[in-house]
Amino acid sequence: MTITYAIEIADEMRPNLYSKEEKTRWLSELDGRIRNEILLGREGVDAGAPPDYHWQTDANKALLAEVPYDYLYTYWLFMRIDYLSGETTRFNNSAVLFNTAWMNYANFINRTHPLRTAGRVGGV
Repeated sequence: MTITYAIEIADEMRPNLYSKEEKTRWLSELDGRIRNEILLGREGVDAGAPPDYHWQTDANKALLAEVPYDYLYTYWLFMRIDYLSGETTRFNNSAVLFNTAWMNYANFINRTHPLRTAGRVGGV
């Protein structure tokens, strides 16, 4: 999923007044969390540098979580929009959807990319 596509879905399903630049920063924050909390230190994964997305230059950049786990970006944007709009019930629902999507993606990475063990003796 690209930054543009994630924002288009969120804007269509949750009309809002937040700028594309701000939503791009939110996606950058989420990819930073994905990098640091899920991908870093995994075999076969190039976590790369911490993301710092900007709407003007990165609108067509692919986000880190791949299909079929990329829906977590939409839920993240819903959650941020709902929270900042003071929509408590919607926020709570979006948070449940996001947290479930986050755990599904984290579990997938855990199953398919073990932690690197270079330099460890006896698996300790």
